[in-house]
Amino acid sequence: MDRRLCARGRLPFTGRSAHAHVHFDHGDTALTAARLSSDEGQAIIVVAICVAVLVAGLALAVDWGYALAQRRTMQNLADASALAAGKRLATSVIKVNGSINFSVTQEQTWCTANGYANPAPLKSGFGPSSTATQLQLFYGNAANPTVWVAGVTTCAGNTEVPPTTIYVRASVNVTFDSLVAATVGHGSSTAGASARVRLSGTTVPLVGGPLWSMVRHYNPADF
Repeated sequence: MDRRLCARGRLPFTGRSAHAHVHFDHGDTALTAARLSSDEGQAIIVVAICVAVLVAGLALAVDWGYALAQRRTMQNLADASALAAGKRLATSVIKVNGSINFSVTQEQTWCTANGYANPAPLKSGFGPSSTATQLQLFYGNAANPTVWVAGVTTCAGNTEVPPTTIYVRASVNVTFDSLVAATVGHGSSTAGASARVRLSGTTVPLVGGPLWSMVRHYNPADF
């Protein structure tokens, strides 16, 4: 019987286990090669998935950092715009028939602030040169909670600034192109920020203006 088994290319059963390298005939070699090819295909799939995850993580890191840089830029522009608008109003306080008013309009105030939100000689962000920062001014009174009035967004016109204004808030935002995320369909993002200033100073003693003490005087009780 052992001879017949050996003649067929099989090892006789010895009753014990042994580690040996056995070469098989009759199509078994082709089966082993097919298994190796299957393992290689699975490895390629795993590597492809890992590369895709790595690229996605890189895209998130790059675009997230880019967005944070844009956000910081917008905060700087909001601070500058709010200060510019506040100074323009503080230096334009007048008293008309016993009531406090402003000698400038909303359009003039917005135009002044917009010069800081979109400085002509400097780029305000990392977007294309044609990208414009959107600026919106809000005027707030002394009520609790503060009542805000949205201002105009143009330099042309003659809209009165609310006489009860003691706060000015500047809100800016910009839409910028994504760097890496655009390859997966996220083409653009928006970054924005806001800043608020308060008009503080002494009681208006004069009829007419501008009243420079509104800029120079600091009253701790106002804060």
